[in-house]
Amino acid sequence: MGLAQDDEFSGFVSEIVQRHAPSSNLETLTSKISSAGKYISVTVIVLAENKQQLDSIYLELTGSPRVVMAL
Repeated sequence: MGLAQDDEFSGFVSEIVQRHAPSSNLETLTSKISSAGKYISVTVIVLAENKQQLDSIYLELTGSPRVVMAL
């Protein structure tokens, strides 16, 4: 989840996923603006081959100041 004013947030998330799990189908990426319009949530189905890939994605996302929350 990031700030809705960040027009490139979905692309930012997809680049991170692609870097760590290149077999993932980014066509599954969806985004939704919060009801108040302040936040954008991005959902991606990741095809991970191991736990390390998931951990790497999570660590890169949570290490970015652009990311408000990652699940």
